[in-house]
Amino acid sequence: MYRGVILLTVGQAVSQFGSSLTNIALVFWIKNHFNSGTALGLFYLSATLSAALISLAAGPLIDRFPKLRLLVVSDLVAAGVMLMLCIAFLLLTPNMWSLTAVFVGKILLSILYGIRQPALGASIYEVTDEDTRQSSNSIFSSGRQLAMILSESVSGVLYAALTLPQVMGLDLATYLAAAILVAMIAKRTGTPIFPSGGVRSGFRPSLAEGWRFVRDQKGLLALALSVLVINVFYSPFVVWTPFLIEDVLQMSTVWFGYATAAVSLGILLGSNGGWFKAFNTFHRWVYFGILISLGTTFLAVGLTKSAPIVVGLFFTMGVLTGAFNVKLMGMIQACVEPQFHGRVFSLLFGIGFLLGPAAKALSGILVDMMDKRVDVLFTASGISLMITAIVLSRVPSLNVFLSAKRELPRAA
Repeated sequence: MYRGVILLTVGQAVSQFGSSLTNIALVFWIKNHFNSGTALGLFYLSATLSAALISLAAGPLIDRFPKLRLLVVSDLVAAGVMLMLCIAFLLLTPNMWSLTAVFVGKILLSILYGIRQPALGASIYEVTDEDTRQSSNSIFSSGRQLAMILSESVSGVLYAALTLPQVMGLDLATYLAAAILVAMIAKRTGTPIFPSGGVRSGFRPSLAEGWRFVRDQKGLLALALSVLVINVFYSPFVVWTPFLIEDVLQMSTVWFGYATAAVSLGILLGSNGGWFKAFNTFHRWVYFGILISLGTTFLAVGLTKSAPIVVGLFFTMGVLTGAFNVKLMGMIQACVEPQFHGRVFSLLFGIGFLLGPAAKALSGILVDMMDKRVDVLFTASGISLMITAIVLSRVPSLNVFLSAKRELPRAA
């Protein structure tokens, strides 16, 4: 029953392990060689903007072709991109040309990510049934978070022990392993590749059909727009954390690994449906309560000067994020017809994260403007996130959508 989702989880967890190692290595390569918040912000911009943009139009592609095949192809292409980056770093010294190679490579990987993420959301539906879907969402999210915890826990050691091309070579190998594992999945019996009433002939009509579905589901577009606004204040923490650890707290790179691993461990706990299954409907007070709690956590991070306390707060942030994401995915799966999954997931992913890349780029500029005082930025972001949650709680269409009596897929 769980064979498909376990293979899917292991494949993506292996890939996530390699990607996390490479991302952390690149973050500190940029920080150590350029010491610029702006450069780091542009790195995250290149790593996420293309994903958000491509997701807006990727839905028809995802609904037209077998999702698992798309995952295999995207992993193989990503392996090719990593090979090119390995060669570039073997030939180039740390300068603007090597930095440009990083940006170009991350843009290409971001495009693949923008296709892969909505396809993953639809693939879980394809390899599970109604009784196992919610628990499968938790298994999948937990597997990826375990991989991130492992990679982030050892990232400081590996960054000192391995060269950047060696880390990239490891990432290349994990993409190939992921492609092989996903290729082994036998699609769930009885699920057609092209669902009845699904994709129309032609790209534009199919894309327009997905847009109309999102528009006509009262409150669904408001939900995506609310996630977009939230990400403006939430997403910059990945840019600020290296400066928080090394410049504000005066701690080593190892503590960065502890902090990011704490977030992943929290997400792992938060995405375990077992303790959160009491909320079988996604009540509006849960949605806004989590957002206000996240804002409070950001505020506390900005005010503390203790590295262990910061790690604990990052763990809390992860728990809240994991619980939020799993229930949100389950709610969308419950209210969207299967033949629209690819288009709806891609549109919501694109809309919800569209401003995140710009926020990361701006946050890097703010780091330089504030002379690396990212504790002040964490404090301001926390206050802004809490105010945003209160304002969103007054949006009628969003409240109607969150208050609907909608049964989520049952947790095992």
